[in-house]
This record gives sequence, structure tokens and C-alpha cells, in this order.
Amino acid sequence: NAKRFDIILPDGYASGERYPVLYMLHGRSDTYKIWRGTDLGASMTGRKFIVVMPEGDNSWYQDAWFYWITRDLVTHVETTWRATRIMAVDGYSMGGFGAFYCGAYAPSLVGNAYRSVGSMSGAFVEPDIPRLLGDLNKNIVSRSVLAQALAPQSFPIYFDCGAQDVYKFLGIEVYNMREVNDDMRNQLLNRGRILWKNLFYYLPDGGHDWAYWNSRIPPHLAHHGEIFSTYPRVAITSCLENVDVPVRSAVITVAGTALVADGISNVTWDAKRSGSVLASGVASGLDGWLVVLTNTTGRNNFTVHAHSNSGTTSSARTTFVLSDTPTVVITSHTQNATTVVSNPVQRVAGYANSASGIAEVSWQNKAGGAKQSGPCTGTESWYADIDTGIGQNVVRITAKSGSGKTNAARATLFRRNYTFRIRKIKVTEKRVFARVSDITHGDVDSLTNAPGGVGFFRLDGFIMPVTNIYWTRKGTYNARYSLKDAELKRRIVVHGKAQKDLCILRANIPGSATTPTNFLDLVRLTNTIPLELTFGANTATTNLMLDAKGAYHSSAPWF
Repeated sequence: NAKRFDIILPDGYASGERYPVLYMLHGRSDTYKIWRGTDLGASMTGRKFIVVMPEGDNSWYQDAWFYWITRDLVTHVETTWRATRIMAVDGYSMGGFGAFYCGAYAPSLVGNAYRSVGSMSGAFVEPDIPRLLGDLNKNIVSRSVLAQALAPQSFPIYFDCGAQDVYKFLGIEVYNMREVNDDMRNQLLNRGRILWKNLFYYLPDGGHDWAYWNSRIPPHLAHHGEIFSTYPRVAITSCLENVDVPVRSAVITVAGTALVADGISNVTWDAKRSGSVLASGVASGLDGWLVVLTNTTGRNNFTVHAHSNSGTTSSARTTFVLSDTPTVVITSHTQNATTVVSNPVQRVAGYANSASGIAEVSWQNKAGGAKQSGPCTGTESWYADIDTGIGQNVVRITAKSGSGKTNAARATLFRRNYTFRIRKIKVTEKRVFARVSDITHGDVDSLTNAPGGVGFFRLDGFIMPVTNIYWTRKGTYNARYSLKDAELKRRIVVHGKAQKDLCILRANIPGSATTPTNFLDLVRLTNTIPLELTFGANTATTNLMLDAKGAYHSSAPWF
């Protein structure tokens, strides 16, 4: 069970709001799982805060367990769930002692984030009892020492004990819990706490058992929820909270919200580095606030404080990490991906920035083993007109900052052939099949740009028109041509992959007056014959020698 916990998220958590957190500590000889069988879950209906139930072993929440619960777990919860740094801690028996101990000694770790501390049947035992029980190898603090550290804290203290509570160990009545809780009340009163103002102590009927603790869970939740409601809910919305946020510009705008029932009086902020305040001020706006922040190179810890009209304050924080390493972004083509292009000259454009400004931007293009490079026009906003080769072009844009640091962005431009090529032909009596490459060279619209809206399929002296109205689009790089009449069936398929483009012409009725009964009649196998395909502005023509079966195949590379 080491370093484990359960968590209850409030109703409405999916709305995106951030919530205060109540930490509930278990008693001796129990684990964090004990809460699963209690009334805690059912009692959370309608509550507007998160409950975390951590494991504490039989540690009395000392040493490493103390630091885990009050520091490490707090950070984990804040960065994993939508939790604010508005917290309370409560528990029963040993957990009640642990809640008081955390409230007394953890404020320096969590920035005075506890807004309320509670205890049910707190085991405020004499310092040597945990050692005698075998739980620790040292004494815990006494009630007087604990009260001395707890009483000056700013939060209210809410605790109770059953009037008939006697702690039993191995069946022997050894400790009267009501007496030690009464004494803890007196110790706190003697150190300045005021009963029913900032100290609330109750003695209902009950013993040291779950019948009593289940009865006390609802009033404890209600108390903490009421305290939570008086503190502003402040959030940074322009970026993530409680994490390192990389920024490239020294001047940034930070925005967020602040809400509380009695209204926000003002919103202040500060920026620190290594504990020293770099800047501070008052934000613009209240419920919706805005800060224009100037960062220095390195880690800048930003904290915003929302102050309510009743005097309560809540904070939200994040860290901006300003690096002088440039940010460079390609906007004209898809960065870190492949874009199919047709024009040989491509304008690649984008932007770059860094803390010290951009001194220069350059480009490099690798295509087919060749490499070209040159300067870009502009710096923060740049562009370059780059000659591309057929096939894959890997373009790299490098930006250099004013201090000499560099960074790069990449995009791949895949340039298809300007003129498609005939790759394979098969001629039979009834059919002409031609596989071609790159009909559209990445632009299906070229199919409808033929003069007069008509393309051609020409085999020696036979001409078949291909009119635009019979094209059907199937996507960015896909189209299909289909026309069937009494004499001919025409089919053309343009595929996103160049190798799958094809043209098929089939005779339907042999002996027709206008359609050849045998396509082989057009093919003189001993001669070179022309086959011409025209689509849009592009034409492919080949003079080829068919073999004895009326077939031709090119095995040359695609590009």
C-alpha cells in the first residue's frame, strides 16, 4: 500500500472547473482502502471539492510519510487533476493526530494552502505511546507542542470526540480519548484560539468505532465545504497550471478567471526567479483577468492571487521557461509530413521567434541525392522559393537566434511528374488496357481543364473522346471516368498512388459500324504504332513496338 491513495471527484467534474481538495487520513492498523466501506462516498453527493484518501501505514504521519502527503502527493494531485491549492486535511484516530500535525508543520511546504483542519477522535496520545506500540522508533510531539505550532495558523480548527470514547489495544482499555481531546481543546484555547470563532469542538455520544465516525463524516464535509466556498476559485486559462510552459517570446499575455460568491476585489500577481521577485502588479479585470508579463531567460515562476471582498485569497501558479533556442514553424506545407505538389518551384513559408530575436533563416533541400541550399527572405516571417525535383524533396528550414542558437523544422514535398507516362499496354480483340503513371500529378482538377472540356484516348487511327461530364471525384487525389453505350465501354481510374492509374477501352458489340470489331486490326505488330492519352493540359504519347501478343511493358523507374 506504500504511496497509494484513492480519490473522489465531485459531481460536475467534467465541466472543466478546478476544485479545492480535502485530504482524509486513516487510523492506525487501517489502510487507505478503509474509506471504501464507509459513508464517505455517499456523503460526497453534491459537494464541490475533491477528496483524496492517502495511505499512511502506521507512521503517525511522520518523516517520509509526512513529506509525501503534504508535498509530493499535493503536487501530483494538482498536476493530474483539476485541483486548486485550496486544501483541507482531516482524519480519524491516528489520522486525526496526523491532520493536526500536517496542519501545524506543513504550511511552509504548501504555501499556507490549508484553509481548514479537522479531526474525529484524534489520537493525541502521549509522545511515547506510538513507540511502545512498535509503530515508531521515536516519540511523537506532545499535545502542548502540537498546540503551540497549530494555534497560530490562520485556518479554523474543527474537531470532535465521542463522549464514551476509550481507545482499546489488544482488548485492554488503556486510553481515554475524550480526556486527551478535551486537553487538546484546552491547549489550543490557552494559546489564543477562540471557541466557536476559529476553534470548533464537539462531544456527541459515541465510541472509538465506525458507527461514530460515519455519523461525523457529513458534518465534517459540510464544514470544509463551507470554508472552501469563501475562497476565490482562480484559474490560469491561457496555458497549463503547475507545469513548465516553454515560451519563445519575452513578452507574453497570461489570462484567467477568478470567481467567489461575495465577489472579487482585485487580482494581483508576481513573477519570481530563484526566490527573488522579478516583477509584480495588479492584473487587468476581476472575474476575467489579464496580465502582460515580461520574462527573463530561464525559469520564471508566475503566481496570480485573487482576493475576495471578504478578505480571503486564493492563488494559481505556473512556470514559464524562456529559452533562446528559436522556434521555427512551416505554415505553407504540412510540417513533419509529406505534401504532394505539382509545380517545380515551391514557395515554402512560415515564422520563427526567440528571446533574442531571429538573426537569419536558411533553407536546404535534398532531392534524389542532390542537395541545394540558400537564405530565406525575412526572419520572424520568412519564405523561400525552392526548386524541387521529381519525387521526394526533404526541405529543412533553419533559424538562428540573435545569440547564435539554432533550431530547424522539416517538411517533405513529393513532386509528381508533370507529364504522365504510359507504363504498360495490352491489346486484344475486344479490349485495350493501358496502365499509366501520374495522370493528375497530384491535382485531380487537371482532368477538367482540357480544351473544350474533352480529352482523348487515341490508338493509332482510332480516337475516343473523354468528356469532362463523366468524371466522378473520389477524394483529393482520386477520380473515376465511366461511360458505357451500345458500342464501347470506357473506364479510367485515377488513384492517389501513381502506379495504380489505368485506362481501359472495351468493345461491346462486334460488327458495329463505327466500332472496330477487333482492336488488333489497328495494331500492326511489325510496326511502331502511336498510343496517345490526353487529359487536361497533359498528354502522354508513345511510339512502341508491341510483342506478338499485342503487349508492351516499361520496367523503367517510376520517376
